[in-house]
Order: sequence, then C-alpha cells, then structure tokens
Amino acid sequence: MVTEAGGDESEPEHLVSPVFNGAMEWVVPFAVMVPLVLLALVAAGGRRTTVDRQAQKLAAVERKLDLIMAHLGISEPEPDVPGAVLQELLAGRKIQAIKEYRDATGVGLKEAKDAVEFLARQRGLG
Repeated sequence: MVTEAGGDESEPEHLVSPVFNGAMEWVVPFAVMVPLVLLALVAAGGRRTTVDRQAQKLAAVERKLDLIMAHLGISEPEPDVPGAVLQELLAGRKIQAIKEYRDATGVGLKEAKDAVEFLARQRGLG
C-alpha cells in the first residue's frame, strides 16, 4: 500500500501493536521452556521415589538379618581397631578417633563414624 506521502506501508498504524510485537520475543521461548521444566521435575520426582523405595527395602532386609542373627545367637564381629583409635575414644575424643580410624583403614567418613560409634557402644563409652 502506498501512502500519499509516497512511503510504502505494509500495515496500517492502528493495526500494529508495539506491546504485541515486543511480547512475541519471549512468548515462544517461554512456551518451549515451561513443558521442558515440568518434564524435568516429574522425572526427578520419579527418581527420588525409586531411591526411597530401595532404601526402605534395604532397611527391611537389614532388620530381617538382625532378627536371624539374634535368633541364631550370632553377633557381629568386632572390627579390627588400631590402638590409636581406642586411645582417642578412651580419652573422650570421638572426632579424633574417627579421623584415626579413617587414616588407618581408608574407609569413608560414614563407615568410620559407624565403626567408632559401634566400638564405643561395645565398650560402654557412650
């Protein structure tokens, strides 16, 4: 369409909305991202419930094993404890005992903590 001033105008001014033109820049990426984010959240939630179920199954197996061992009169063997670990534990330095146990055995923090706490319970050290 040619205007009286000689300019070429593709659409009349009253039909062009500056708000709508600016909105189109973010509408399409937004419309694509929303379903992707929802899909990721659903997938993450499914994985968490699987891990929870596996943890519950493992706990049930451990309880059953404990009951079988108790019924048969079998006790869990004492872990081999380096002397430095026992000395630290007897001195009341549980954290240092855990560090010593880790250094001596090379196990992770959780395993060392569990072993030292088991040893403390066995010896009545709280």
